[in-house]
Amino acid sequence: MSQAATQLGSNLCPHGAHRVFAGANAARGLRQLPAWLRDTLVRMLCDVAEVAEVRPAVVDFWRDESLLQLRVGQAMVIYSVDRDAAVVVHRVIGEASSTD
Repeated sequence: MSQAATQLGSNLCPHGAHRVFAGANAARGLRQLPAWLRDTLVRMLCDVAEVAEVRPAVVDFWRDESLLQLRVGQAMVIYSVDRDAAVVVHRVIGEASSTD
């Protein structure tokens, strides 16, 4: 796992099966989302991590600096996948005012 991912803190994957991490601002943004939306996004990010782990060649064509987007409703997560198949959430945009 990359050193940057390990410095981000605990794994977001609820089962610990995948490596999904968030920076401090992104973690704060995730906490502000309604629980159902946060859970949906984390499950989807786990799916991305699973594909990256199973098919490392898929990750190889992404540039290190590539930021990807994942949208659910009005929420958007900006993330990247590192060479070790860890998903790193950089930013969360939208839906912070919704209720659970």
